Amino acid sequence: MSPAKTDSPHRQAVLAALFNQTSRGVRGFLYDNDVEHPEHTSLNGVVRDTLATVFRLHGAIEMAPPLMMPVTDSNDDTSRVLFVDRHGEVVGLPNNALIPFARIAVRNNLKRIKRFHIGDIYRPK
Repeated sequence: MSPAKTDSPHRQAVLAALFNQTSRGVRGFLYDNDVEHPEHTSLNGVVRDTLATVFRLHGAIEMAPPLMMPVTDSNDDTSRVLFVDRHGEVVGLPNNALIPFARIAVRNNLKRIKRFHIGDIYRPK
C-alpha cells in the first residue's frame, strides 16, 4: 500500500478538518457499548424486508451504488463527507444515491432500469 501524496493541495484541509473535531466524552463511552438496543431496532429489519418485497413485486432489482466517488468540478458539493484515498485524490461519500446511479447508468448504457437500494447516506456532521 502506497502512502497518500504529501504534496496534494487538499491534504492540509482534510487533515485540519479531521483532527480539529471536538470530542464528545459520551460518544467515547458509548462507542462499543452494544448491550442495549432501542425497542424500535427490531422493526428496522421488518420494515426493510417489507419495502424490498414491495419493490421486487414491481420488478425492481436491488443495486447498491458505489460507496466512494471522485470529487470533480461537475459534482462539487459542499454537503458531502470528503476523504483522501491512498493515491492522494479527494473522494467523497455520496449524500444521495442519484449521482452514483446516474454514473452506473451512463457507463453501462442503461436506458431504463427499475432499481432500489436501502442504505445509508452520509452528511458531514
